[in-house]
Amino acid sequence: MHVWSLPQFAVECREDFPQSPWLEVASHSCAPFWPTSTESRKKMVARIKDSTEETLPFDITESHTTLLQLQHDVSRHFFAVVTTKTWLSPSR
Repeated sequence: MHVWSLPQFAVECREDFPQSPWLEVASHSCAPFWPTSTESRKKMVARIKDSTEETLPFDITESHTTLLQLQHDVSRHFFAVVTTKTWLSPSR
């Protein structure tokens, strides 16, 4: 699976489990992501890098684009996270 960040700032994402590590995705870039969940419907949360406010969990089982809104400081940020269901092994 790949995660694309489309805003002008870096974002972090992780599976919807508090113990999951955050994956940083730089602005206008892509990062590989391997879910570890055994659930049939996998979910992810995202946030602006180094912030504490997270999005609501969103489904990553199928390829799609999600428009997310966060209130960060005194401004509101809208950003897109695109997930693609291209499964690769971690060794690739």
